[in-house]
Amino acid sequence: MRYTLLLLAAVSSPCIAVDMQPGLWEVNVDNRSVVFPDLPLEPVKVQRCVSAEDARDPTKVLGDAVNQDASNCVYTEKTFSGNMFHFKARCTGTVALDVGGEITYTATSFSGALMSDVDMGDQKMQFQNNVTGRRLGGCS
Repeated sequence: MRYTLLLLAAVSSPCIAVDMQPGLWEVNVDNRSVVFPDLPLEPVKVQRCVSAEDARDPTKVLGDAVNQDASNCVYTEKTFSGNMFHFKARCTGTVALDVGGEITYTATSFSGALMSDVDMGDQKMQFQNNVTGRRLGGCS
């Protein structure tokens, strides 16, 4: 689900050891329901032009891949170590979301695994999300 991406986009990160390169980035998110592992879920694919300023904050690469139903995110844990970002966060709004995970960055790619607990009022779901990203080149 796209809910996890909002969390990554909302973080303001300190400087980390590896700055991502500006340019055109593609972000892919594969989702799997923990309760219904055979439930087919559409992967999310987003492309975004990342400025030099945004490239210094790797979470902003995910900025256009957000779902507006989750908002008011508060981080309960946020750790950068070299090129790894570990976090836990809670969001409220139309959709309540608890998410945690770890993302590993290079200058031209990233990958990670996230676990999301989504509360949609009358329905609670848990998702495992694999997220990857890669720089495609310069922005046109």
